[in-house]
Amino acid sequence: MVNKLKLERKWKLTFTFFVIVAAAGIHELAEFGLDYFFDWKLQGVFDWKLQGVFARDLTGIEKYELLLDRNDDTMIDLLLGVLGSGVHVLYLAIFYNKFKRYY
Repeated sequence: MVNKLKLERKWKLTFTFFVIVAAAGIHELAEFGLDYFFDWKLQGVFDWKLQGVFARDLTGIEKYELLLDRNDDTMIDLLLGVLGSGVHVLYLAIFYNKFKRYY
């Protein structure tokens, strides 16, 4: 898709960065929506009183231990997505000549 646009390299890399960041944001929105409407506990929410990411306890299937707040979990996921896409774009910017046929 990027090759057919006939863009300069810097704009291809910028486009790639923002597409990856947008995909991470859409993933987090979908995760929140599925938790909200279907109670799938994708963000680790087990009980409305205990908002957070949980690890299953060995004493029972319904017992959980709080590890991380759900807002912190979302922000960490988005931060790692942004950092990962930044590393990818920097790697391609530095070693672009090796990957010319793909970009």
